[in-house]
Amino acid sequence: MSPTVPANTAGSRLLRYAVGSVLLGAAYYLGALAALSLASDANKIAYIWPPTGVAVAVLFRISPWCWPGVFVGALACELAIFPWWVAVGIASGNTAGPLFAVALLRRAKFDASAAGRRALYALLLAGGVGMTLTATNALVWRAAAGLPTADLAPCGWRLTGV
Repeated sequence: MSPTVPANTAGSRLLRYAVGSVLLGAAYYLGALAALSLASDANKIAYIWPPTGVAVAVLFRISPWCWPGVFVGALACELAIFPWWVAVGIASGNTAGPLFAVALLRRAKFDASAAGRRALYALLLAGGVGMTLTATNALVWRAAAGLPTADLAPCGWRLTGV
């Protein structure tokens, strides 16, 4: 008779997080490329940014420990546009925003299957706060790089869904 191995060992969790991170990174990168293809050429701000919604959904559903996938996917995308130090800063914000949104959703005990005001308010709050954090971070790093931001600040916030 062979010994049974518990299904939820540390190794299986690590493998799940690694696979989730790789898949999330690929999805984020491909979604970012699609969104950037619709960006205005003048300011490199995309009008829609689906990768963040995908990131929030995956980080909420699977685990926040898959965050390296968001960072690597965002970094790969931003390196094509900005110098490395700006790309790292923006990718950090693109990672922090969804993580913050997921933390708020978990704190509010968000249940995606519950159709009620509480779930709606939690989703709106988490999305609004998390994406404002992401948009503000991107504008700060653009300003640090010497790119024009004065006329983009309201536009950058509005275009991220806030």
